Amino acid sequence: MNLRRSVQLIFATLVFLAPFGTRYIWSRGAIAGFPVEAGTISLFATQILAVVFVFAAFALAARERRLGRLAGPAAAAAAALPLAALLASVISGPVSGWNLLAVSWIALGALVLCGIRLVEAPFLTVAAAFVASAAVQAALAAAQFFTQSAVSAKWFGMAPHEAAVAGSYVVETASGRWLRAYGSLAHPNILGFFLAVGIFFAVGLLLTLPAGSRARRLAAASLPLLAAGIFCSLSRSAVLALAAGFVVLLIWSVRFSKPSFSAVFRSALAVTAVLLLFGSIFNAVVFTRLSGSGRLEARSFNDRRSQLQDAAEIIADHPLMGVGLGEMPLALERDHGDGRPGWGYEPVHNVYLLSLAEIGLLGLIAWLSTLALALHSSMTAAARGSAPAAVIAAGLAAVIVASCFDHYLWSSWFGQLQFWLLCGLAWSFGRNDPAPLDV
Repeated sequence: MNLRRSVQLIFATLVFLAPFGTRYIWSRGAIAGFPVEAGTISLFATQILAVVFVFAAFALAARERRLGRLAGPAAAAAAALPLAALLASVISGPVSGWNLLAVSWIALGALVLCGIRLVEAPFLTVAAAFVASAAVQAALAAAQFFTQSAVSAKWFGMAPHEAAVAGSYVVETASGRWLRAYGSLAHPNILGFFLAVGIFFAVGLLLTLPAGSRARRLAAASLPLLAAGIFCSLSRSAVLALAAGFVVLLIWSVRFSKPSFSAVFRSALAVTAVLLLFGSIFNAVVFTRLSGSGRLEARSFNDRRSQLQDAAEIIADHPLMGVGLGEMPLALERDHGDGRPGWGYEPVHNVYLLSLAEIGLLGLIAWLSTLALALHSSMTAAARGSAPAAVIAAGLAAVIVASCFDHYLWSSWFGQLQFWLLCGLAWSFGRNDPAPLDV
């Protein structure tokens, strides 16, 4: 029992520390002389922690003779994805260190999924770690937005950002440039998505903790903070992902758990009220962001359209096996270079198209199968009235929506980790909904 508790604590620590991008960089990738993420060889601290968790989870399962729990289509789909990525990288050309590193991210994520199933961490432990981590990020986001400055913190993987400095993500209005909050993450959209998932887990705590308990009051108090953090990110895709998740939770509560409807509805109302309050205060920023007016917003839309054209060219040239995992920016400059600056060669902001461009049709099918099996598992358990499963289904709905508008769930280690965490929890809670622990 002590070993099991220790492994669950390691997992909760991994969940809590996931947003911090502390890493050691061996070499920087570059395109046309500009440093870029594609091709960068590095090791994240959370990857070391993930490896520790995987080894501990498999050791625990071996001692308890629970390795048979990995049998099933979910494990097969999880194994197929890194294999498809490796095969695509080998066939598309010489395998580079960057290719192998990108494949290792997916392989490690698949192993984390398996470890989650073997350990079966209690929902309250996982949800508390998610909400606590999201609360830290929301507090950072609020500080960054109201000071219009994000300070650097080397040991936490945080880069400096200033509204007046070119390259920072801002919203430009008649009153000036407004810095979008990053938290400790690499992009405001990534922050917004993480906070949306944190809100779903906070709702899960409200649905599973005893009424009147201190922990339940803390979970309720976290909702306005997390909603404020989402606003400070000024992420349209995060708001859409949040809305999709709440639709799932509301439908679930009406159809399969009517006593839960009140808590879900009040949570959605509280989050909406906070977003509307901040929107009324910073109405010029919101109008610019929603209407797409302004120089930078127009440029953003044009960039997205160009990326779709880039993806179409890559897919047309390599329809079956892609150009290799992580290779889209490098392949664009190599095969379709048009003289743009190195940072202008980006992955397409759509996971479905990006996975097709990089690892081909088989890889896309493997990724979609993993997501579909996780969604089916969580929704099946949610239909039996499981609140934890409904929360995971809401998180997966957010994944589906966010994947339509950005690439971080595919192209970054943090995004990969979030994807595999949610899929692993769906498999775990879908197969055997664990009893809550006292908090």
